[in-house]
Amino acid sequence: MEPWVGSLMSSLDSEDLIAVRTADADNFISTETHEHEHTDSSDHSDESLEVDGDLPTTVEVNGLAGHYHTGDIVQLVSNSTEMKDSTKLQWYIREANADWKAISDQTQETFEYETTGESFDVKVVFSDKSGTAYAESAPVEIVIDDHEGSDPHIWLDPVLAQDQVTVIKEALIQADPEGKVVYEENAEKFILELQKLDQEYKSALSSATNRVFVVQHQAFGYIAQRYNLEQIAVGGISTEVEPSPSRIAEISKLVKEYDVPVIYYQQGADSSIAQTVGQETDTDIEVLYDLESVSQEMQDEGMDYLSLMRKNLEALQLSIH
Repeated sequence: MEPWVGSLMSSLDSEDLIAVRTADADNFISTETHEHEHTDSSDHSDESLEVDGDLPTTVEVNGLAGHYHTGDIVQLVSNSTEMKDSTKLQWYIREANADWKAISDQTQETFEYETTGESFDVKVVFSDKSGTAYAESAPVEIVIDDHEGSDPHIWLDPVLAQDQVTVIKEALIQADPEGKVVYEENAEKFILELQKLDQEYKSALSSATNRVFVVQHQAFGYIAQRYNLEQIAVGGISTEVEPSPSRIAEISKLVKEYDVPVIYYQQGADSSIAQTVGQETDTDIEVLYDLESVSQEMQDEGMDYLSLMRKNLEALQLSIH
């Protein structure tokens, strides 16, 4: 479950509200399979953050994602118009109920850190050449959400999506009995479309010999499971911060290991950052839609679940062939 769902549901108070689960936990697949491993090069220092007085929070931190999975690489970048030529940087983290601790090898503008299973805060402190701190960033929270070890993107499986349509239909009939005929007709039509979509995926992918695809966001496990593919996730490729040479080297190694021609980014990623990764790793960059949302702009262009799933199939065939 996404981290915002609980707070949303608790804020709703209506006797007429009907809440239903469109999938049981037994249908979820694990997020632990086919996760590319990273080498953790960050060292914790015993140095605690001790600063006299309050520092101005004039330093911006960019690159924060909504949430991360265990093992992802967090990439942040500091930015301040007040940075002095002799500025020294030090990144700090603060775990739950603990003090700020310096990360000894994180002293550049870009912060790279492999996550464990716990959320934590991050900030950067600027010091002058004498070692006196003069500015810092506001703390940013690194939220680790492994979805309780399960992949929530079940709607990306056209077969399991049929069961979801049935659950939604029954809930709508319960809420609006007079509309039963309309809901049943619409559900039947959409299920037929989903069955057709499933056949399109099977026909396009069943005979492929190359069955591995590499993604920036580990959201496509249901497609992989349904059509006997292998999803490799390069966790923590930021969509806002250019990766460091060490990250590029790691991604290049993975690309060579699996001999893949494409790295897939989710929709909404910064295209310039994605293209940089593509150029540095000698791969093409394509988009896969996780369908967590369909923007108004996409709707205005006539895009919906079926058309976006067909775009996904077209993109996957660049790797699966």
